[in-house]
Amino acid sequence: MNYILWAVLGYAVINLIFLPVQYLYVRGMEDEQKRLNKKQGKMYDDMEAGELVLHYGAQGNMLFLPANVLAGFIYKIRHPKN
Repeated sequence: MNYILWAVLGYAVINLIFLPVQYLYVRGMEDEQKRLNKKQGKMYDDMEAGELVLHYGAQGNMLFLPANVLAGFIYKIRHPKN
């Protein structure tokens, strides 16, 4: 039982550490989308394969799913659409 508690706490700490990293990544992707003046789907269609793999590694990793979701929510709260 004690190991489970430590594992859950460790998982929470890892996600708290990665929250600012994921927030900066989300903000960078939004800035890139605005700079290129493309919709999100078109932007991903135009990415090279290596860039897509890196993007998937940063955003698609299930270990950091809570950090990714929280970073997205925080970004949407701080930068509402007009």
